[in-house]
Amino acid sequence: MRNKKMPLKKQKTNIKRTTIKTKHISKTIKIVIISSMLLAGVLTVGTIAFIDINNKVRSSLGIGIKGETDDKVISQMNDHMKEKYGDVAYSRVGFFRSGFEHGYDLMNAKVINSSFFNQKTKKYEDPKTAGAEFTISRYKTDSGYEIKDTYFGFLIKDDFEKMIKKLADNYFSENTVRASTGTNEYPNKFTYESTLQDVINSHDIDGTMIIIAVNNTSINEGAFKVAAKNLIDEWDAAGNKNQFRIVYVNNDLFIKATSDNWSDLFNQTTIVEVNEE
Repeated sequence: MRNKKMPLKKQKTNIKRTTIKTKHISKTIKIVIISSMLLAGVLTVGTIAFIDINNKVRSSLGIGIKGETDDKVISQMNDHMKEKYGDVAYSRVGFFRSGFEHGYDLMNAKVINSSFFNQKTKKYEDPKTAGAEFTISRYKTDSGYEIKDTYFGFLIKDDFEKMIKKLADNYFSENTVRASTGTNEYPNKFTYESTLQDVINSHDIDGTMIIIAVNNTSINEGAFKVAAKNLIDEWDAAGNKNQFRIVYVNNDLFIKATSDNWSDLFNQTTIVEVNEE
């Protein structure tokens, strides 16, 4: 499973680190107290800017598959999406051919917020992924090419976040959860009919970043640190392998986080964070 990671814009910060070792696991958990501006735009998928190389130069360099037009590659990508997911309506935001900056063809796309007739379910549906921004990538192989996408992650996003929320509610009375499923290229065996449990059973959910924001009015800082560590221990003990960022924020930031302004959590001051190495 490839994880499409966007570059993070770093800002100067003063960080005090305290290392705490748990009794139940060998790994170390950092308690990070952040007292100034932190990473900006952690959860915002930014615009992917690549240098496009014209077809003639690509051919002379042996990059990509010779003789293919952009329209042909785009058609192959669209066929890939229809075969896996049915007639999902999306618009093309950008398209880039393989070149010096990346060794694969790439389409940026966005799901259109309108009902569509799904050939697989034989009914009109409102896309639960409306507004989702995803990518379709075509990789060159020895025998031709392979196409992958990040769309599937949005199909399981709500169910996965509900699963984490149920766990988080055992430790924090006021919390909200986000997971980075929409940045992963899951194997093509997962289609419109696949479920979250299918992904969990095959361990393809492993590595997904989980972020939990906790309202500081609901728990004191010391209890927060203990509870966050125990939550991670419980998740790990069940055989799961995910990265956590559990942040302790004031009420104003918590309200913003619940309205999807997640980047604000990492732009403000006085954040206490428990994360896992």
